[in-house]
Amino acid sequence: MTVAADLVSLRAGGVSFYGWTAINISAGLESGARSFSLSMTLRYPGQANPIGIRPYTKCEIRLDSDKVLTGYVDSVTQSYSLDSNEVTVSGRSATGQLVDCSAITAPNHWRKKKPEAVAKLLADPYGITVKVAPGTDTGEPISRFSVESGETVFSAIERAAQQNALLVTDDADGALVLTTADTTPRTKVSLISGENILTGSGTFSGAERFSEIRCKGQTAGSDEASGETVAGIAQAVTDPDVDLTRVLIVTAEGRTNKARAKQRAIWETVNRAGKSVDVTYEVRGWRQGINESDPLWLPGTLARVDDRVMGIDADLLIVSVDYSIDDGGTLTTIKLAPPGAYIPLAPAKRLKGKGKRKGKITQGVGAWEVATPTTLPKASK
Repeated sequence: MTVAADLVSLRAGGVSFYGWTAINISAGLESGARSFSLSMTLRYPGQANPIGIRPYTKCEIRLDSDKVLTGYVDSVTQSYSLDSNEVTVSGRSATGQLVDCSAITAPNHWRKKKPEAVAKLLADPYGITVKVAPGTDTGEPISRFSVESGETVFSAIERAAQQNALLVTDDADGALVLTTADTTPRTKVSLISGENILTGSGTFSGAERFSEIRCKGQTAGSDEASGETVAGIAQAVTDPDVDLTRVLIVTAEGRTNKARAKQRAIWETVNRAGKSVDVTYEVRGWRQGINESDPLWLPGTLARVDDRVMGIDADLLIVSVDYSIDDGGTLTTIKLAPPGAYIPLAPAKRLKGKGKRKGKITQGVGAWEVATPTTLPKASK
């Protein structure tokens, strides 16, 4: 226990603290901020907050030599008895500021800006760096974007990113990251039942899936287009895995056109299909091997899963990880989902001529499909 605990360090106020007896560190592809909770028991019953850490202290968490979180302390909890003094320090990535705080940028509305530009403008007042993950195409500029009254920074950024099917997460340096999951790296090892999987659980649900998803919206009028043409944009996509008649109507964010409405309907269908499968495994250790040089289990990586108990033989995307210590040593809890839930569709491209856009987009929508093309039906009228 001591050896494992000594591998975890919290650096705060210029001092590194070791010897934690209970830890939990969480990182997720969909999370706006990584989080941590570290506890230790000290034999200083008469001393107030013996480690001297306070809320808002800047901190850094490392698992051995790997930095996994940069942020701030949220809270310090202390309990004591006649012969012990227990302290728990909890906090989040620096991007927690964006999750908690309101958007205060002025002006708060823009035209023809890319999602990363909007994100940088919104995050700048809080000193948070915005990055675009390597290989990520952030798509076309957003025609119009406005911050809603009382909206948090993260909510506004997430809404802007959603228009171009981007994910918003954070990294070990406390920066906000715009990314996709279509060029994700692979893990070094597979997850195999009876070998490195200690426990497993899975949920396979159809409650949030629909046989047809229709996206409706409107676009700007012009001399050539007006009335029903601009007010009645509607596109439909079917999910071949749903046997019941289940129809969902969604509204496009902001002004749209047929291609974007189609893209939004496909994204909704693929996302729901992927998220209908939720698999969680527990493995020994924090790394993908027994050596200190082996990589940590990390969100945003693709893992081969060979689980004969639940009948899974597929490449799944690691959505989140939780690093912890129990009486038996170090553990990692890994949540996975079909990568189809996180693969964006390419933004519609403008064609020459009268400003029309491509309306044909193909994408696999089955829960286990990753890139198998499925020609979707024509748009409804």
